[in-house]
Amino acid sequence: MARTMTCFGTDNLRHKTAVIIGSGNVATQLGKAICDKLNILQVFSPNLDNAYELSKAIGSEAINNISQIKCDADIYILAISDDAIEPFLKQVKCKNGLWVHTSGSTNINVLYGMGESQGVLYPLQTFSKHAELDFANINFLTEATSDYALNIIDSLAKATGSTNISHVSSLHREKLHVAAVFACNFANFMWTQADKILSDIGIEFNALQSLIEATLKKALTNGPEYGQTGPARRGDMKIITRHIESLDPYQAEIYKFISQKISEYYTSNS
Repeated sequence: MARTMTCFGTDNLRHKTAVIIGSGNVATQLGKAICDKLNILQVFSPNLDNAYELSKAIGSEAINNISQIKCDADIYILAISDDAIEPFLKQVKCKNGLWVHTSGSTNINVLYGMGESQGVLYPLQTFSKHAELDFANINFLTEATSDYALNIIDSLAKATGSTNISHVSSLHREKLHVAAVFACNFANFMWTQADKILSDIGIEFNALQSLIEATLKKALTNGPEYGQTGPARRGDMKIITRHIESLDPYQAEIYKFISQKISEYYTSNS
């Protein structure tokens, strides 16, 4: 599915210029990570204050009008929400350089017609603007329409400090993105519910830290399917019923649905 690369340098970024489209979590973290390896000319965001915050941090110009985007940059990096990519591309006039998006679920085809070549630089990670990240442990999934473009994009990933770079097609990258939603976003939502349950009785969420860490370690070591435990896995309806009765209607609905799916899964795969 993917070919992992670990030996790219960043020399081919020297003297390259770039424009970052976006000023959110991914744009901020990526921009700060690569700004010392190439010349970032501009940061574009509809919100000029947000553009200015990032541009100030990386030494570039802040703009909020699409017509202000320089059309002679070497690289254009779109780090904006998935549903904003197409509307943005329909408005921009620049047709030069290498155009790259950072989306996990958007096909590379959305960029066709933009610039001389197109590609994808997708970091398989959850981002927050001000959180510290160790890019060395982040896996970048890359794709491009030419070997030259792929080499540049791989170098951008390498410039962050990452040594985990895999060439992945749009189809497979979307599957990975779906898996990431289950593993990260859905899991975090469950932690949010757990936190609310604990806060009702005056207990901090970090009371679950050891349990969460042990669960993750077991899943990574033996596989998550074999690490499943709990009343739904055992089919303990007495405990499940008591738990549901102790919850508010919203959480009870979630608990009942997930328990049912766990029970169905292990019943059908036993």
